[in-house]
Amino acid sequence: MCALSTIAQSNLRAPLCEEVSCTDASPTGGASAVAKKFKCFYLQVPDAQEDEGRCAWCEEELEVGQTTYPCSRKCGLRACSPMCAFSHGEGNCVRRDLDSPSFGERFAGPNFPLTQAVALEGIAIQPPLDLKIASYEWDFFSESGKRKLDAMENDSSLAASHCAPECKTYSRARGKPIRLRSGKVIQGPRPLRSKERPWGLPNLSKDENIQLRQGTAMGRLRQVAVCRWSTHGIPSSGIHLKLLN
Repeated sequence: MCALSTIAQSNLRAPLCEEVSCTDASPTGGASAVAKKFKCFYLQVPDAQEDEGRCAWCEEELEVGQTTYPCSRKCGLRACSPMCAFSHGEGNCVRRDLDSPSFGERFAGPNFPLTQAVALEGIAIQPPLDLKIASYEWDFFSESGKRKLDAMENDSSLAASHCAPECKTYSRARGKPIRLRSGKVIQGPRPLRSKERPWGLPNLSKDENIQLRQGTAMGRLRQVAVCRWSTHGIPSSGIHLKLLN
């Protein structure tokens, strides 16, 4: 009866919480976990599948010596590309209900080499984000792009990230002469910032102000993201945007 007395005034018909979270008892709460659904099999890991030499997602035949990307949940299958590996993990993997910490890259560039390197090691990835990735185009300045970024940043499986926003408006090379391959020397674009005015110089043109605002917005994203990730204990890396050489 003493043990049951703590729930004597509890509403046993209250609805289940859709998200359950917990942290350890340390002052910093360094360890944490989040659950949004029940597991299909309690403490039971499905058997690994036999690798038949085909991509785990698109089922294209994998050639001998071809670069492949192993499933992050070690289900035994491989994919032909990082995006196929991601789609497999989210879709038809027999172990998809098992948590798999993931890596996310923002402003990844058209070929996203860092994401590819991480996926090659059998680590789960988020789709790399960049305007120049045709298969998964992402515009940071659009409302849909911001929603997509927020969803990825708040993904409970995110364990590490890298952010490398455009840095051309911060470059100290601006304003210096540029020597072309032909030997001709031309004047480079004029500086938009200075050490004394890191947020922008006065008397810029309309186009230069647009470049400045966009560069500043991307730089602030990097700063805000690092603060958010450090609060949650998530390792992060990226370009340090000060006036670069």
